[in-house]
Amino acid sequence: MKTIAALCLLVLVAAACSPAIPADEYHSILIPTYDPAATTFSLPTAIPTPAPLPTTAFDPPWPLPHSDDFSDPASGWETGSWERGSVEYADGKYRVTALGDAWFMWGEPYRKLSDAVMEVDAAQVTGPESNNTGYGFFCRHNLTEDSSAGYALLISGDGYYSIQKSTGGDYQFLLEWIQSDAILSPPAVNRLRAECVGSTLRLYANGELLTEVTDPDFPEGDIALVAISFEPQPVKVEFDNLKVSEP
Repeated sequence: MKTIAALCLLVLVAAACSPAIPADEYHSILIPTYDPAATTFSLPTAIPTPAPLPTTAFDPPWPLPHSDDFSDPASGWETGSWERGSVEYADGKYRVTALGDAWFMWGEPYRKLSDAVMEVDAAQVTGPESNNTGYGFFCRHNLTEDSSAGYALLISGDGYYSIQKSTGGDYQFLLEWIQSDAILSPPAVNRLRAECVGSTLRLYANGELLTEVTDPDFPEGDIALVAISFEPQPVKVEFDNLKVSEP
């Protein structure tokens, strides 16, 4: 698994890659502080230029529809432990742990997709008391020699949702944080659905459409399951019953 020191809640934003650690040992991204009351973010005062990243090497695409209940640790999702968190198969689920301080962790299967519909059960099983966290999907995620790009479709532990676009060292909100009663509080399971079809991105929680936005910039890439804590305390999110299908 490759890591990037550099969203979040949500999108990717570049941060420093220590020259003492090769770029391929990063899979975490430093992201702005989340203020749920203001639903705004403040960028770090300085964002160093990240070290180059290798271009993503994709495995052959899955035949769709594809499902995974994560009972088989050889089903193809990446695993590993890094300075800022880990991804692993555990207790029949796929677990993403982010160790806090606004570092974003994700795991991906390295399968290139274009139009896709993704569904998964997601539960924040541990986290800070404030629930100042986030989790969900990336779609059309690509790592290149000098950037990371794609879309993040996320909910927060305290009941907000948002969609952002990462373009290497920069990011922008396609939709800023909005509260929704459709999002269940931890440790309840939320059934999440993300649709990345053409230029349209949709996010659902528990059968309710939360938002729809459009952006044409990234036509294909990997999917990923992600988690982040905006507090010093870590967050652990477990994913299960993944389904990926054509629109």
